[in-house]
Amino acid sequence: MDLAGAIGTYMSTGKIRGKNRELVVKECQRLATERAGLRLSGNPEEDWAAIRELIASSTASQVARVAEDARFLRLLHRGSALRTALSEMWRTQDDYAGAEAALGDALLQEHFVAAQKEWRGLHVMTIHKAKGKEFDEVVIYEGTFSGRIVAANADARRIAQSRLALRVAVTRAICRTTIVTPLRNGCAFL
Repeated sequence: MDLAGAIGTYMSTGKIRGKNRELVVKECQRLATERAGLRLSGNPEEDWAAIRELIASSTASQVARVAEDARFLRLLHRGSALRTALSEMWRTQDDYAGAEAALGDALLQEHFVAAQKEWRGLHVMTIHKAKGKEFDEVVIYEGTFSGRIVAANADARRIAQSRLALRVAVTRAICRTTIVTPLRNGCAFL
């Protein structure tokens, strides 16, 4: 959040402090320049992969992490409405102008479809994705180093947010909730 605030300040003032923050800004500028020179194919899946690869080339770890996280975005595989909208944009305008609105529409559509869906079988999702859904049984998995319910250095505000997130996860179950946590350094709430 500090980095986002610093970038917001940079956008309005043109000033940024700190070597890491300066690197992030320079890398974003470099990526924008390289993106302008990138020849897109009009195939949303191929173009998305090319953009992810470009972002992954960043020497700023915070920017490269965006590409790593983007590997888990599956809208272009499952989201035929988004793929169709992006393909239509390319066909009619030879670019993806308006893609942000199309993505917003696809996310909204997926949200309403998921809310009406009857969940059967095994589903793996984040706590936030599970909000508003019900399952017969819920298993909450907490990792040893990442995927912690409460971060080791969490302040009071983050602890309260984590408590609320755990409450959301636990209350998704109709019959039973199981929490799997490391034996050493287990969840602080248990």
